[in-house]
Amino acid sequence: MKDGSRLGFVTPASWLTSDYAISLQQALLGTIRVRSIIASNAESFFPQVDVNAVLLVAEKSPADEKDEPIRFVTLKKPIAKLTTGNGEYWDRVIALAQEIESSVSVENERLRIKLIDPAPERTFLMSDRTKPRNWSKYLRAPLSYYSIFDGAA
Repeated sequence: MKDGSRLGFVTPASWLTSDYAISLQQALLGTIRVRSIIASNAESFFPQVDVNAVLLVAEKSPADEKDEPIRFVTLKKPIAKLTTGNGEYWDRVIALAQEIESSVSVENERLRIKLIDPAPERTFLMSDRTKPRNWSKYLRAPLSYYSIFDGAA
C-alpha cells in the first residue's frame, strides 16, 4: 500500500477479542493504522446470515506520522436512515463517513463514537504478545461508562 491509501473490510466481530486477532491488532497499530471500527446495533450488515460483523477502515501511514485516534463507532439507526436526505446517495454516504472522521467522542440518537488513543493499545499488545486487546468494549459501553470510571476502562 502507498502512504495515505485506505482499505476497508467487513469482518466477523469475533476478531475484536479473540486470541487469533493478536497479530491483526498489532499490524493495525503499525504502519497500517486502524482508523475506524464500525458496528451496528440497528441492523445486521448481512441479514441473510447469522454473523455479527463489523466494518474496519485502515490507512497506510508513514512510520513517523503522529498517531490519530481510533474511532469505535456504533450505529444506532440503519444505514439507510443515516443517509437519508437530498442529493445523490453516495454523496450522503460520504457525508456520513466525513461526520464519523471529524467527530470527537459523542453519543446521540443516531450513533456513538468513542475515540481511543492507539499508544496505550500498542503498549499493551507489545507487553504481552499472547493476549489480544478487548476492542469490543469500545463499541458496546455507553460513553457515560468512561465518565464514571474516569477512562480506566
